[in-house]
Amino acid sequence: MNTAVLKKLNLILLLTIVISAFAVSGYLVHTINQLGDGKGLKVHCTFDLSMDMGEQTIANGGSYEWKFSEDATHTTLLLCDASTPEADVLHFAAYVQRRDSCIDDCDWKFTSGGVFQLVAGQWEFYISWPN
Repeated sequence: MNTAVLKKLNLILLLTIVISAFAVSGYLVHTINQLGDGKGLKVHCTFDLSMDMGEQTIANGGSYEWKFSEDATHTTLLLCDASTPEADVLHFAAYVQRRDSCIDDCDWKFTSGGVFQLVAGQWEFYISWPN
């Protein structure tokens, strides 16, 4: 196996270990890039204001997910910044324990027309991209 493939496999393994270390069970937050025209989406999230989840670049048509567990005080937060080359940074709360009614998965879809959240099996408009 060549060195580049081994590095990629090691990175995937490392990300899996890091995510699993703080989230044995709980919720998945999916971010789906449907911007079109080959546009990439950058998403950078922070878990409970203290754990930096790092920046992820999601290719058009791709997705990324974070797994976490809620805390006993019902204050779990997953705050994110999303950006594209054409738009200013969009700040949004990907998960707020007291607000969201996700059963296991919280799905977010990013399109050129805005951001949508999956609620009861239907995509609902959430917010527009800033100008």
